[in-house]
Amino acid sequence: MTASSLSVPPPPDEIRIGGILVMCAACGARCDWMVVRDRSEISIRCRRAHQWGEQEPTRADYEAMIDVGGQDCPSPEAAARDVG
Repeated sequence: MTASSLSVPPPPDEIRIGGILVMCAACGARCDWMVVRDRSEISIRCRRAHQWGEQEPTRADYEAMIDVGGQDCPSPEAAARDVG
């Protein structure tokens, strides 16, 4: 298993964590997310490359965010590079 797992939900999917809509504080984006799991940490990155760590998501929340699919990458940096 690689250290990081990446998935980009197809637009216009929104992500909810604990029932609360995820929204980028920097640009207001509400969809087109890249979700990165690096060991036990989860980060969310918007389409404008603003990225932040999320403290609340459980493994079940992560699985619900990525649904089916995703791409395994060796690091969060590689995940960002591979997606663009």
